[in-house]
Amino acid sequence: MFSYPLTFDSSSEHIAHIKTNQKFYRDVLDLKDTSEELELQKKKNAEMNDLISQMNDKLKIVDEEKKKQEEELMKTKEMLKDRAALEELAGKKKEGDSVVHKGACDEKYVEIVLKELVGDVYTVDNGDQINKMDVRLVRNDGAFTIGIECKDKEKVSKADIEKFKRDKVKNKFKRSIFISTHQIKNILEEENQVKIDGDEMWIVTKDHIFLAAVMKLYLANLEYEIDNVFDKKIMFDKIIDTYNTWQYIKKGNEKLDKKFLGLMELTPDFERNIKGHIYHGVQGKFIAGRTPY
Repeated sequence: MFSYPLTFDSSSEHIAHIKTNQKFYRDVLDLKDTSEELELQKKKNAEMNDLISQMNDKLKIVDEEKKKQEEELMKTKEMLKDRAALEELAGKKKEGDSVVHKGACDEKYVEIVLKELVGDVYTVDNGDQINKMDVRLVRNDGAFTIGIECKDKEKVSKADIEKFKRDKVKNKFKRSIFISTHQIKNILEEENQVKIDGDEMWIVTKDHIFLAAVMKLYLANLEYEIDNVFDKKIMFDKIIDTYNTWQYIKKGNEKLDKKFLGLMELTPDFERNIKGHIYHGVQGKFIAGRTPY
């Protein structure tokens, strides 16, 4: 191909020789063609971009998980704070009683139920404010506020009711709810009962499950403005009936459980056999580790 030795009279002649025999020199140096190099580089760039994209996706997932963990941590801290407040309230009651187990309807107790129930739609505000009811449910979009008055006293006075109505009007609450652990004379005479009167709802209960069921239904219907359901008392009658049925079932289970334990006493190693046994009973009977029956 070439006559050796190669001699050039000038650098331009040398350059012209290299350009003319470019393929020969590329093969010697194991260099790819320019177009091949470009395609190879494009492929490497694509692979690198794909790798960066995968890394970004993984970082995004990590960030989301970290955010969820932070939210859960904040929620846990808030729950612990609420629990501590409940324990403080419980300490003010008769020794051996518990706010949670006895179902005392104080502001903090109601606040915890509502946070768990509708915390994603409403902000539960129980800050100390005069003449604004004990708890306020503020819709997150700012559309309206619901006032809630809580009474944990044996006798609800006329003054309590008048203040409830006065606060309702003054604050222009969309709805107002009065929750009591004891009967409200001339309004609700029995436990676990509900009454709707226009923009007011009256509840008498010591049971957090009953309270949660009523509030969930009431707020869900409020979203669609179908309060005529409450006027007919159809839905609440169903709740009350279902709740009472459940109470009867629990009492029946307790009787059956007692009979089973009576039979188990006839077996050898009775104490070992019933270790971890789940008892049915009123919390007040579970004192100092003793079983209720």
